Amino acid sequence: MVLLAKANVKYKICVVTSNGGNDKTRDHCPPLSIDKSSQVECVFATDKLHCLRKILNGEADFGVFQAEEISYATQWDDYLSITNEIRIFEDENFDYNMVVLINEDAGIKNLNDLKGKRLCHPGFYRGEPGNGWSNLISQYFERIIVPQKCDPQLSIIENQLKSLSQFFDESCKPGQWDPDPDMDNILKDRYPNLCANCKNPSKCNDNDQFWGRQGALQCLSDCFGDISWARLSDVKIHFKGDSTNACSKISFLCPDGTLQSMDTPNPCIWVSRPWPAVITRNSTSLNIQRMINYVNTAKELKNATSWQWALNNLLLYYSEPISSNIIRSPKEYIFSAPGYRKAEEKGQLCKDRGYSMCIETITALKKCQALSDISISYGIQPKLNCILTPNCAKKLKDGEVDMMVLDADKIAFFKRNYGISKPVLYATSLYHHLYRKMSAVMLTKNVVGDLQQLKGKKACFPLYDGYVWNSFLITLKLENIELFPNNDTMKNFFKESCAILSSNQNAITECDFDDILPEDSNKNGMWIETQTLRCIIEGGGDVAFINTLHINQYLDILRSPLNLPNNYDIHNFSTVCNRKFRTSVDCPLSWSYFGHILAKPNISSILKKEMTSLLLNMDMTFGRRTKLNNNLLPPVFSMYGPFDDFADPLFPADTEKLETIKQSKEHRTPVSPQYESYIHILNDLKPTTFGLM
Repeated sequence: MVLLAKANVKYKICVVTSNGGNDKTRDHCPPLSIDKSSQVECVFATDKLHCLRKILNGEADFGVFQAEEISYATQWDDYLSITNEIRIFEDENFDYNMVVLINEDAGIKNLNDLKGKRLCHPGFYRGEPGNGWSNLISQYFERIIVPQKCDPQLSIIENQLKSLSQFFDESCKPGQWDPDPDMDNILKDRYPNLCANCKNPSKCNDNDQFWGRQGALQCLSDCFGDISWARLSDVKIHFKGDSTNACSKISFLCPDGTLQSMDTPNPCIWVSRPWPAVITRNSTSLNIQRMINYVNTAKELKNATSWQWALNNLLLYYSEPISSNIIRSPKEYIFSAPGYRKAEEKGQLCKDRGYSMCIETITALKKCQALSDISISYGIQPKLNCILTPNCAKKLKDGEVDMMVLDADKIAFFKRNYGISKPVLYATSLYHHLYRKMSAVMLTKNVVGDLQQLKGKKACFPLYDGYVWNSFLITLKLENIELFPNNDTMKNFFKESCAILSSNQNAITECDFDDILPEDSNKNGMWIETQTLRCIIEGGGDVAFINTLHINQYLDILRSPLNLPNNYDIHNFSTVCNRKFRTSVDCPLSWSYFGHILAKPNISSILKKEMTSLLLNMDMTFGRRTKLNNNLLPPVFSMYGPFDDFADPLFPADTEKLETIKQSKEHRTPVSPQYESYIHILNDLKPTTFGLM
């Protein structure tokens, strides 16, 4: 068989590295490059949607994708093809099948008999995306059976819960109903019958005995319910062919309302989830399919050093690749699974409801749209609408958009010009180990004793009128060094100053460098502070106002361009502290959250809560759940961090999660002044001395 059109062609498989202990790319990508006969090489991406974009633009040729990702890919149905399924069990046509079980003693003879009965539901699952359990499938049965409300005075989540509560009697649907913990408690107080038959109704969480796939079946067989929504494979294990339990005989309930006995060889299915599959561009689909078919049975699979063995193991990251001679579009593949198309249709409740996020750059728009689209594939509602405009602050103030993301660097400007309100969410870090901080950093050999001694020195700032600039003005005020600090204060206090970026050359000029840093220096949003540190290393300044947390990373970027020795590290720098204290350890003069999520003025309490829940739901699904991701599967979409190999255009650098104001107050924060709490003093100064501030 001729596998490739040209003997020297290498097809590129797109892979995503894992931070956990299941990263197969480390072991199996090198052999693909080393083996001269290899027909494949690895291309790396930050997440699975990044892989799709690489396939679309020709940077990669194929990759393996889960059902929700394939559903997301249907928007490029004319350009992409499905070549091979990746199965765990070759004889099973689908990843899994969902069935409905009933206790016959409950008097259920058809679908009309379901009202007023007791439901055992696996519950809400806070799992990693890609594990196969999304809202679309989890809630499919109830959205088919229960008339869904769309009361504008209630959130979509509450509409759904209210519909369930009025349709079923005492039931068990444990887990976190709403991603906002406060709202979750409120909803469970309002609809207690949905927790009444759980083992611990007062908690009704994912620690309940009846939570999860096995829990819902246990609820049914322990006589706490009349109906259960379950995977067919779990049913076979739980009941082991015996349909009798302590309550009554168990039967399958079919979508047409008929009943089937438990010994039925092919039980009626409500919805099936498709297997993961290989996606490629149409132009390469036939060759990719032939190659995978060949690798499936190649004799070289017995050789652990062969490229065939390495490729097979990369595909086995998921399951077993299946030989195929059928090529389908993503939409044809997804809709071949019974019920899946209907699940997507039923997954969109209150279709006219959505929230607009204001975006100011094309790159941010692309990331926002990717977040919105993949959320739809996972059944996350309501829809996030991304609006591109050059002036989000004005749009928000005028109520033309619902929300925007505000970086800490823009808070002062926005507050001064638009009177921004309190945030609905903060952009922060996991475990609260990181905050945006500002320290006065000097070379240890030149360090001064206190802030007052910085007078007459040369200063380097990242940005004019940003977080660092205004933090230093606030510090001068709080330390009684300058009673009325303003932009002219910088000129009078320092001998010279420069900023890496300045929108006001009269207030401060931009630092001048002869060369440009490597392109990837801004992948994690570090370019501007890296250049600020460079300012004092090369002698252009005496003190740099930066976040000391990333100094070693800044130095790694600068090491080659500046020919810095390997032992040149954070110990070559010291921070200048207030109260006549200096240390080589971090000594921040202020701290801030990385950013705020702001809502438009006069938004109703109901809409604000639903908008908050929408973002928290996205955060729970696509955010950084843990520092060490031990999930077998690579991330579907990285809500925070680089996008297409560039710094995050949507959320501030270092963001790892979103948090409500109440949640943020439950954690310890740095002892230095909080920027947001003191920024008002810059606007309270005498107008005659405040200048441009």
